[in-house]
Amino acid sequence: KARNQVRKAEQIGFDIKTGGRELLKDFYDIFSRCMRDLGTPVLPIFFFHSILDVFRENVTIFAVYKGLQPVAASFCFRDKIKLEVPWASSIREYNPFCPNMLLYWSMIRYGGEKGIKYFDFGRGTKGGGTYQFKKQWGGEEVQHAWYYWSQENAKIPQASQDNPSFSLPVKVWRKLPLGLANWLGPRIIRHIPI
Repeated sequence: KARNQVRKAEQIGFDIKTGGRELLKDFYDIFSRCMRDLGTPVLPIFFFHSILDVFRENVTIFAVYKGLQPVAASFCFRDKIKLEVPWASSIREYNPFCPNMLLYWSMIRYGGEKGIKYFDFGRGTKGGGTYQFKKQWGGEEVQHAWYYWSQENAKIPQASQDNPSFSLPVKVWRKLPLGLANWLGPRIIRHIPI
């Protein structure tokens, strides 16, 4: 199924670009839109600029285009043996044409060409949509622990969209105009434990 979806995306005629800072705006445009659609405040773009400043040689941005329109993109870290994908997004309206499948296939192929041994899809909540998407690629599942630093006897934050106390803010956030969400998001996200 994954192979057929990659072929479908290839037949649509998407273009793929791989690079660094020159692709950051396209990545961020897609990423911020996706975060708004999920009901989550976005990280500020300067966060990604800072990562590029410090880890320039270890960051690769991948972007999929339909003509001049960026429709899927990822921000990846790499070392000699691993390519890791902490952030990847696609524009929902294009999902029937599988640009995200082409995006992931491009990253995997890039890793193989560079002699990278491991591809890390990043985290996903078991049973969730992201988890199901990543599982279809046939990778090995690895359990990770979350660690929190807090004052003694403090409760662990439940900053998940599944937390009922977030249902109204999530619904409201999804309705915000993108420009307003992108302006407010970086001001709010610093106060949300992740």
